[in-house]
This record gives sequence, C-alpha cells and structure tokens, in this order.
Amino acid sequence: MMISPQTYVAQYKNCTLEQCIAARDELIEELKEFELDPVYDRDATMLPTPMTQYSVQVDYLKELCDLIAQKVAEADPDYEPEILSTIEIRKAGITKTGAECVVNAANTRLQEGGGVCGIIFEEAGSLRLQKACDEIGGCKTGKAVITPGFDLCEYIIHAVGPVYQDGNHHEPQDLYSCYRTSLDIARGNGIKSIAFPLISAGIFAYPKDQAWRKALQACNDWINENPDYEIEIIFAIIDDKILELGKQTAEELNIEVI
Repeated sequence: MMISPQTYVAQYKNCTLEQCIAARDELIEELKEFELDPVYDRDATMLPTPMTQYSVQVDYLKELCDLIAQKVAEADPDYEPEILSTIEIRKAGITKTGAECVVNAANTRLQEGGGVCGIIFEEAGSLRLQKACDEIGGCKTGKAVITPGFDLCEYIIHAVGPVYQDGNHHEPQDLYSCYRTSLDIARGNGIKSIAFPLISAGIFAYPKDQAWRKALQACNDWINENPDYEIEIIFAIIDDKILELGKQTAEELNIEVI
C-alpha cells in the first residue's frame, strides 16, 4: 500500500534543505523511469496499478517541492515568491478570448438564460451543456460549479452572483465569493487561463462601479494568497465605458492590470 503524499513529505519536515533537494532529485529520476517505460503499457492487474503509482509519485513531488519552497523562505526572511499571475481587462466578447476556461454568469438553477449566459450556452452547445448542468442540479448564490466546455473551450465554470437589492443583503460578500470560488475551482482543475464577465452587473442589477471593486479585490486577493500558482485572469468586456470604469477602479485600488 502506498502512503499518502502528506505522510510521505512528513518524513522530510526536519531534514535540511540540501537533504530535501537530494530526495527531490531521486524522486524525479524514479518518475523518469516510469516515463521511459509508459505506465499505460504495463500490467494493469498489479495493485496499485502502475498508473496509480506514477500519479501518487507526482503528488509526492509536488508536496516535496512545496516543502523545499517553505524551507527556502524560512532560510531567507526577506524572500518573497515572484507572483506571475496577471489580471487583464480586455475589450472582447466572453467567448472570444481564447481562454482555457470561460466563466458563465449563472442562475441558481443552472438553466440557460439570456445575455452572457445565453451566448455561452449557444456556443458551447446548448443541449449538452444543459444536460451537464442538470446533472449537477443547481448552485447556491456566491458559489460556483464546473462543467466541460464542449464546443466553446475546455471548461466552463458557472458562478452564481447575487441579485442586487440594496447592498445590505449579503450581496458584496456573495459577489466576492463568486470570484474566489471560481479561482479555487480553476486551480483544482489545473486551469491556467480564465475569462470572467463582470458578474451580476447585467440583469442582476449590481452597480457597475461596486461590481468592479469586488471583482478586482477578489481576484487580487486570490493571487496574493496563491503565489505558487500561475494563472491568467481576463475580464472580457465589450462596452468601452464599462471597460474604462474597470481600469479606473483598478487604479483607485492600486491593483495592477494589463
């Protein structure tokens, strides 16, 4: 039986940085042996299967690299990891960015709607996308779920923003959560580029300046809290006034956008 990645890396907690690096190099050599003799060609009757062994060792490598990064930071108190993720406000339709993942401004029932939602369903293939959404069953306000992107892209994340009432019914928290949850899901699926609309700023009537503020704060906070993960965040905006409002809001918040 193979041990968990957490148990594996625990044995190196008290080792020196040099010892951890040596263990990493040894693990990489083992992985190379698997790759030179493709795991899918091996005996699938083995337990654990060769593919499982390979996948677990990849997880070991990730945990060990995280530990090495932690030890480097501890050795140099002034060390700050380089943040490679970006936020871009781009004049483009949501389906035209070329992003690996598109975010749908969804309703709680995950049903095809109008506006951005309707465009995404149409270009992904309405029948297949609706079937995938129906299998999930729904999504709470402030949360998000993921489906295949079918004809549109690799993935679609369906984020349910709040319907704006007066700002005193948890709307800011729910809107912030939409973006954070979407990015957590993106990381969990290895997504490296994601295109957002300005969630809730259409038929859900969220004031656009406040919608921008929450969107940018949420994405910037997530990037700062996940410096080890590189992702390209794109806000796809068609309207020039809304686009300029976004850039102006980013400047006010001292958030770098491209």
